[in-house]
Formats: sequence, C-alpha cells, structure tokens
Amino acid sequence: MFSKKHICGGCGEKVNARKAPKGSLLILIILLILFIIPGLIYLIWMLSNRQDQCPKCKSLDVVPLKSPRGKALAQQYS
Repeated sequence: MFSKKHICGGCGEKVNARKAPKGSLLILIILLILFIIPGLIYLIWMLSNRQDQCPKCKSLDVVPLKSPRGKALAQQYS
C-alpha cells in the first residue's frame, strides 16, 4: 500500500490527507437558487481553495509527518 504522509492533530492517525473544498454546501445551494452569479463565484472560490482534511475524523488539523509538528504529534500519539 501507500505510505502515510500526514498525521492528524485531531485523532492522531497517520493518513493520506484528502483535499476538501473550503466553504459551506448549504450557502452554495442558497446562493445558486437565489443569486446565480454570486453562487457561481462562490462555487469557483470553493473549488479553487482546497485544504487538507483527515479522511477518518474530518479534522482540518493535518500536518506532514516530516515537519517538526508532525514529528512531535507522532511521538505524542505513539
């Protein structure tokens, strides 16, 4: 399998982080229904600003294992 490259600060699991869009799906739906142009702008913003997320607990506190904080978290959770 693939080696784990990130560690989650929320649950302590070593994971391969996934990219999750910023923003709210509810706000996107409301904007698309009520105001089409701002809704499209918000959709483009959401898709262009993605952030790492833990696939297990959905936390956004995911750091690379090789970083100083990642090494400290790995030591703390092991």
